Amino acid sequence: MLKKIQLIHFRSFCQTEVDIKNINVLIGGNGSGKSNFISLFTMLNYIQIGRLGDWIVNKGGFDNIVYNGIQENESLNIRFLFDAESSNVQNIYELSLRATEEDYIVAAERFASWNSQAGLIFQNEETNQKETKLKYFADRKCKVPSNIYSSIKGFQVFHFDDVSANSNKKRLQNLDESYPLHPEGDNIVAFLYYLKQNYIDSYDKIVEIIRLVTPYFDDFILEPEPTHSNQIKLRWREKNNLKTFSASLISDGTIRFICLCTLLLQPTPPLLIVIDEPELGLHPLAISFLAELIKKASSRTQIILSSQSVTLLNQFESQDIMVVDRTQSGSKIKRLNESELKGWLDEYSLGQLWENNYLGGRY
Repeated sequence: MLKKIQLIHFRSFCQTEVDIKNINVLIGGNGSGKSNFISLFTMLNYIQIGRLGDWIVNKGGFDNIVYNGIQENESLNIRFLFDAESSNVQNIYELSLRATEEDYIVAAERFASWNSQAGLIFQNEETNQKETKLKYFADRKCKVPSNIYSSIKGFQVFHFDDVSANSNKKRLQNLDESYPLHPEGDNIVAFLYYLKQNYIDSYDKIVEIIRLVTPYFDDFILEPEPTHSNQIKLRWREKNNLKTFSASLISDGTIRFICLCTLLLQPTPPLLIVIDEPELGLHPLAISFLAELIKKASSRTQIILSSQSVTLLNQFESQDIMVVDRTQSGSKIKRLNESELKGWLDEYSLGQLWENNYLGGRY
């Protein structure tokens, strides 16, 4: 499990420390730093394939990812703390980047395992590199980097926003790419086909939940194309109707909910799931079901999501909520304290407290 994140000079965060639990709901106003925090996990996705440089280029260079730019801060530092399988062992991954005339270097990269009895078991530091060495050491079976790599490889950011007419969710999909579910959900029908063939109980549960949210929905029609047996397209049928409907006739919100439902009910979810504003385009009833799916999935995985939905916020406990505020000293993240809110929660919901700016994270 990921237990703690420490950020120094990363994007809008000057300095912050965040404890990570099984459910982590980020709330905050526009520009508060929620998306910057989410982008940290996208960066990890690039690190685990040895392409940190590509991520930095995509962000417009090092000047755009260091707090207030390189004129004010020449370096940034990121630290992750993991619980290992043994209860008395914690793994640590730390990354320091520094500005150069060309752009940046990896000033330091540390892999460590901390044992409460033996202290620091292993530590390695690589300096003055353009790329991280995590994948390099993991490929060579170095124990601590391999354990850290395995954890980070299980962190996945999902964005199901694109449901346009040209979205891959609505186009032909290759059955060769049926597993795992892609970050954009562009293999959703191939993945559903995979579940139906291999995990029918999970598939049936997904269909059952979709029926509750979309009463006219009966089932997917998961059949490979007659002329292209290795391709499949999203089709479905309504109750009491034998006609086949294509994905173009499904509402945008329904397609997003199908992706979210499938993600959260799959039999082997990623170790950590990150979703930015999953409530977009969803009916309030669907948002309520989404919250229940998140709670259920949290017994098998960790979930981080950002939201601006009062309806979604009201479905969770105060200890699940992390408020993101932007001040003159940068973005700050604070987890709500139930004891501090006890009197208020007797009369008001979390959503009402947020709307009235009692929780912060509004401006």
